[in-house]
Amino acid sequence: MRKKPVIRVRQLGIEGVAPKAQIEAPGGWGSMTSRERGDWLAGENRHYPYVDRGPLPPHLLYWIAGLLESHPFRFAKTKPENPHHYTTRREWGDVGSAVYNEVLTVIRDYGETQWFGGKPWRQLKVNGYYYWSWYAVCVEEVQVMNRKPVESAGTYDLMAEDYDSAFSDPESLAENEHVVYELIGDTTGLNLLDIGCGTGLFLDHNQHDPMLYTGIDPSGGMLNQLIAKHPDYAYRVRALPFEEYVGEQESFDLALCLFGTPAYIRKEYLEFIPELVKPGGRWIVMFLRDGYVPVAYERTGVALDYMGGVFADLPGTVTEYHNYVIVDGTR
Repeated sequence: MRKKPVIRVRQLGIEGVAPKAQIEAPGGWGSMTSRERGDWLAGENRHYPYVDRGPLPPHLLYWIAGLLESHPFRFAKTKPENPHHYTTRREWGDVGSAVYNEVLTVIRDYGETQWFGGKPWRQLKVNGYYYWSWYAVCVEEVQVMNRKPVESAGTYDLMAEDYDSAFSDPESLAENEHVVYELIGDTTGLNLLDIGCGTGLFLDHNQHDPMLYTGIDPSGGMLNQLIAKHPDYAYRVRALPFEEYVGEQESFDLALCLFGTPAYIRKEYLEFIPELVKPGGRWIVMFLRDGYVPVAYERTGVALDYMGGVFADLPGTVTEYHNYVIVDGTR
């Protein structure tokens, strides 16, 4: 009688050595096709070869984004019900099969479980895309990796159309002008990153060279308002949270994170901002003053979750202005 094989699933050790998943397939694993193995693994046994490690840390985000974005993805013509693109193991020959396996493992271990076609899939959001591989097979068996754009939807979308008018009072406009004209100053010729660019507050006051501007915001609705006002920047903004953005390190002359935007970004990612700035470059980060409650709900009727009183450990000169604590630093 043939022994039941034990399939050991390789896991990428991030902190120490990760436990190896052990899966016993009845009837002989070697006699099963790849699809039969996946069906069995995702079936009633619900064995799924991953270790749920929680949020993806910044150093891994940059590592995996660099690999994913340096390899070609083509449109999957055979899946019209789920439009997406894919790449294959063969096309990763430049880095090797072992690295391909590690990327798949990070996607599974740090992704979120989604169900499609009655099967579980682990999807990881990186730089505005979902990445996933075929359900429930060992990474060594996976030949295809998939991706599709993240469809942005969130609380800020609900207030997007009313946001500018809600903050058009004289006090808000004076704050905006002070920050753009006096605090930030002249940005001519600078490669600029606008974190949490929203409806385009900075661009309302500074028509920066579009080719030197990059804006990111998790709300597609807010970005639609920005583009309606500033159509030349339509291809210079991206709808994704800063935690999922990967820009080339040491590529910006100035990084902005204005008007309490840090209250919606995880602390460890805020501390990564200086890594995006060139030597001699500058960052300006405006935290909410401890105890201050944003007035967005009062003015728009939309409640927002935020992290008040959270300050990242960023080098720079610290000053206070109205309801903000400002860190102005250089590298």
